[in-house]
Amino acid sequence: MSEIYTPDNLLDNRSDPATLAEQYERGKRRERELLDRHLGLTGGALVVIEPNVLHPVGVALALANRAGLGVRVHGTPDDIPLSPRRLAAAARAEGLTPELHAVSYSWRRLPVRAQRAVGALDRFGSAPGLRWVGHTFMLIARRGR
Repeated sequence: MSEIYTPDNLLDNRSDPATLAEQYERGKRRERELLDRHLGLTGGALVVIEPNVLHPVGVALALANRAGLGVRVHGTPDDIPLSPRRLAAAARAEGLTPELHAVSYSWRRLPVRAQRAVGALDRFGSAPGLRWVGHTFMLIARRGR
């Protein structure tokens, strides 16, 4: 369940809706591709898709939230960047085997041309060193793998 979104916020007032839509669509395609490839239909997995606190935008988002400015800056109090390392460690502590993938390296508020240029890196989001630093990450955790 998500918190109520407040459209009258600093970033949305300065962002082109087409720019946001471009990144949302790219992200949805990448999420679907990762789930199709790594999840399959045989079930029973925890899937987390969140902003990455290790990415510069995630750091800024965390600082805005910590200062109590989350809703005023980005429109919702529940957009909280997480640490993929801590989340993977927590999954392991619960007996799950985590897989980590960067969904996107781009930020939805970049100009579309910049999104596309940076978005070309998304296909490398499952590479060992690169999966930890994406803007948005996906953790898939299962038992017994």
